[in-house]
Amino acid sequence: MTTDASDGARFESRTAQVFLSYARGDHSYVRRLAGRLAAAGLSPWYDERLTPGRRWSAEIERNIARCAAFVVVVSPSAMASAWVERELDLAERLGKPILPLQLGSTDWWRLADLQVVRVDRNQMPGPVFIDRLRDLVTRPAKDRGIETMPAELAVIAAQLERGDLEEADQSTAALIAGAAGGRPIVTAAALDRLRDDLLTMLCWIYRSVGGVSLLDRPFVVDDAFGADGSGLSATSASSGRSLLFDRLDTLSC
Repeated sequence: MTTDASDGARFESRTAQVFLSYARGDHSYVRRLAGRLAAAGLSPWYDERLTPGRRWSAEIERNIARCAAFVVVVSPSAMASAWVERELDLAERLGKPILPLQLGSTDWWRLADLQVVRVDRNQMPGPVFIDRLRDLVTRPAKDRGIETMPAELAVIAAQLERGDLEEADQSTAALIAGAAGGRPIVTAAALDRLRDDLLTMLCWIYRSVGGVSLLDRPFVVDDAFGADGSGLSATSASSGRSLLFDRLDTLSC
């Protein structure tokens, strides 16, 4: 993954790929679909490629973030799948191009605003669908809808990708402190200055790019601000942890 903090802070993958989202009941079809896409010169990714020993939810998030196109295989099983729903939510939040491939005649209102390609279980998508994917993969990132991050978030992502956790922590702590008004987080009012979308994106960047939890970082866990100034926030009277930790915990960080 490459991150450029200048000129709009592009956040993109080294190898643009096609993410395949599907329900387990459609696995045999997806395996054949992946073969069809690979034969067409594309680089499909689906959960059969999960790396043993790694946290699979984080790896799925990472590959959605890196993809140039997100293909969802629509079926009754997919419509009932909580994981397909989560993957769609993330793809939408990141502004990924979503291409529904519908098995059979069952429509999904969740995707009613998108152009759906209908096939049966014995049929692969045709050349128009393949050409659309190829166009998305080869198109420059700024033209294919890959998310543009604010510069300060792109810097943190780049630091995490290089493995510079201490630098990323310093940048993140400074960003959070600034968002809280440039003052220590010692009251609920200071916490209220922090936007949920900023904290949620920071949690996602740490998890997806750095492979670590923001909740585990010392500047979040450390609640000793009142003692030596080393923490961002004071101790929560209700939980005994830092106020910042409690706020992130409510966001399922």
